[in-house]
Amino acid sequence: MTVALVTEAGCVPQGNPDGIQTIRANKWLRYRVPEESMERGEFEFVHGGYDVTAGNADPNRLVPLDVVRTLQREGRIGPLHDSFYTTTGNGTTVAAATKFGREIAEELREAGVGAVILSGT
Repeated sequence: MTVALVTEAGCVPQGNPDGIQTIRANKWLRYRVPEESMERGEFEFVHGGYDVTAGNADPNRLVPLDVVRTLQREGRIGPLHDSFYTTTGNGTTVAAATKFGREIAEELREAGVGAVILSGT
């Protein structure tokens, strides 16, 4: 079964090129999953509700791509969806979060994803 990575930790490419909000997010974003792991300097966390220092030092601590790749090599999980999904949950309204969840779930369902690893803060 295909697995996807989803997070509300605010993981974005370095520099936050799509301008996701650090608090009260009004959107979610989709980015291509790197080949092996989330590399420092390529990704950063822009969440305003926790100290992002540890995540920025090693993005795999909040989006565990390195562990997922190890589990794949061991044959313990199947393929990984080619994109990961991100937003920030800090101060985001329940209505917006519900909308994000429905939209992401629909996209994952259409892509044939059968399981999600949801990492949060």
